[in-house]
Amino acid sequence: MSVAGASYSRWDGSQQGFDLDADAILAEINDDVMYHGDVGAALRRIMQQGFSDRDGKRIAGLRELLERLRERRRQEQEDDRERRHGDEIGPPSLSAG
Repeated sequence: MSVAGASYSRWDGSQQGFDLDADAILAEINDDVMYHGDVGAALRRIMQQGFSDRDGKRIAGLRELLERLRERRRQEQEDDRERRHGDEIGPPSLSAG
């Protein structure tokens, strides 16, 4: 199955999945709990804001993912408007005269 440039298939073990480091996640949560003292709030923050793993790779939170979706939607709408505008103009006429 293919959707707008993405390809989906049954998992066969050859795909590269998310390589999240449990130690990095727990360290991030631990730091937050030690600072704020609330496990629930720490989990909400990590889900909303994301974190950086031990290699410095940024793992996006829900806020960042939503912002990416909004930007992509805006771009798709803009592209669609441009396509429709081009269709309205149409090809140049070939009048002889």
